[in-house]
This record gives sequence, structure tokens and C-alpha cells, in this order.
Amino acid sequence: MKSRNPIILILAIGVLWLDNISAQNLFVSDSSSGSIYEFTPDGTQSTFATGMSDPEGLAFDHAGNLFVANYDDAIYKIALDGTRTTNSTHALYLAIDGADNLYASDRDAGSVNKFSPDGTESTFASGLWGPSGMACDSAGNLFEMSDLLVYTGAPDGYHYYVHSIFKFAPDGTESVFTTNCVYSPGLVFDAAGNLFCSDYSDGNIVKYAPDGTRSTFASGLNYPAGLVFGSAGNLYVADRGSGSIYKYAPDGTRSTFATGLGSPSGLAFFPSPQLKIQLADNHAVQISWPNAAGTNWVLCCQQDLAVTNGWTVVTNSPVLVGANYVVTEPCASTASFYRLEQR
Repeated sequence: MKSRNPIILILAIGVLWLDNISAQNLFVSDSSSGSIYEFTPDGTQSTFATGMSDPEGLAFDHAGNLFVANYDDAIYKIALDGTRTTNSTHALYLAIDGADNLYASDRDAGSVNKFSPDGTESTFASGLWGPSGMACDSAGNLFEMSDLLVYTGAPDGYHYYVHSIFKFAPDGTESVFTTNCVYSPGLVFDAAGNLFCSDYSDGNIVKYAPDGTRSTFASGLNYPAGLVFGSAGNLYVADRGSGSIYKYAPDGTRSTFATGLGSPSGLAFFPSPQLKIQLADNHAVQISWPNAAGTNWVLCCQQDLAVTNGWTVVTNSPVLVGANYVVTEPCASTASFYRLEQR
């Protein structure tokens, strides 16, 4: 059984909660093997996709489609059933916002391209110097690392470059977030709005508060690249030089999540289907989730979270209603806990 970030609904008379309690499966691009690997929360590794020349950045949309920036020639879109489609856009790193707009950095062209959910491509930003890592915050702003060209005003036109992080509003308005940074292939936000960046050359993870204040979160890494946060608030780091994936607790404690990879780069967690609930007739509730998530999800129930392995599959079968699977359950006199599991 695979459990990809189960969502729990807690149901009681007049009281409803939605909580996100467990880790998803982690996907890792390995540029040396041309593969995408999948890791369960306990670290079990399997191969999800192969046959790519240089996979780097990864991003999932809410429907569970995986986007892969294959640096040599294309962006691949891999559906839940493994179907792969190709866009010939040149890209290195990816980011996706809450509306499923995909952003791709093109270092050679000095631009960031935007793909709407229907696949329409447009140039979101241009005139950049070596665009690299990117991340979107909760407001839909895109943060992008590239070089700021600085002219000294000297008669000979002397200029130099400063590694910088730029902020782009959803309408494309550009501002400088900080010039106090280094080359960063990996950017990610935590739940509090702090921006974390991988310091590729110096082996550090740098943290920026929302006001731009910089601090060092972790050190002693060997060419850190992709970054991603799990649902429990742990930071995962693809360490290219050691071929490892490291896990950092919120207090900075480090553990090794996976080893033996060739050159891990991009990281992305599989998105869980979002459970929704609404009251129905005859003292019942309807629990639903998008059918785009696939058919291998089952709804499980438990009355006491303190009981180990107490989750059981509900007896009422899901019914396809429009674009959602719907399960109708009676309201219990005590709290009931529901979650999706992938079987």
C-alpha cells in the first residue's frame, strides 16, 4: 500500500476539521542516469521514468501531472498513467503557482516562459542574465535567481554581475528582492513565507525572512541543488556531490533520507487529492475528491487516532458525479476521521 500525503477529515456533529498529516511520496530527478525516482515516506525507492538525457527541475500540478525540465531539449509532462508528452521549450528549472501556471527558466535565452494550465506558452520575463532556481509564494509571486548587471559609470563602461533574487508579481512587475545571495539552483518557501535557497558553491542552505534578512540554515553540503518542503515541515535537499537526499527538521537537525544516487537535482512531492465535504439529506455527509487523481484511491475511516493501524476502508463505494468521486456517509454520534489512501 502507498499512502501519498493522506488528507484527514474529522467529522462530528456540528464540528468539521480538515488537516494534512502525513508525508507524500518524493520524486527525484537524477541527471546522471536520465531517470526520475520515486520514494515512499519510509525511503523505499522505485523508478518512475527513464530515457531522459538530463532531467533537472521538477514540478507537479494539482491533478498529479509531473513536469520535468530535460535540460538538453524539452519539458516533459508525465500523466498519472505514465503517458508522456513533450514541449520542445528549452528549460532548466521549473516552478508552479497555486493556479497551476508553470514557469520555466531558460538560461540560454535569458528568459522565463509561462505555461497556462491549457498549455498556452508566453514569455513571462526576458532580458535576464542566467536565470536559475525559482519558487512561487502563496500570493502567486515568482521569485527567480539570476545575475544583476551593474555598471560602474567608468568611461570604459566597466560592469560586473551580482547574484540576485528577483520578485515578479503575477502581472510581471519586476523588483529586486535581494542582492545578498549566491548561485542557487533550488528555491522554496516554507509555510511561514521564509525563502530557502541552496548555495551550490559553498554547500550551504540560506534562509531569507520575508523582509530579506539572511541567515544560514544549514552547512556542510556538497553541491546542494533542489529543495522541497514536506507536509510535516521538514526540508529535503538534493545533494548532488554526495548523491544523497538529506532531510532537515524545522530545528535544523539533519538526517539522511536516501543515498546511492548519481546526481540528484530536482525534487517534488506528489500532491494529494483534496478532500471536500458537504452536508447531505437524512443526517449524512458527502465526501468528495477529484476524479483526475485516478482510480486507485480509497476512502478510509477511523474513530480513534490513538489506535495503531485502525484505518478501515469505508463500505460505501464512491460514485462518479461530474468531475468528482463522491462517498455518502452517515453522521456519527462521535468523531469520525477520514483519509484517502492509495492502494
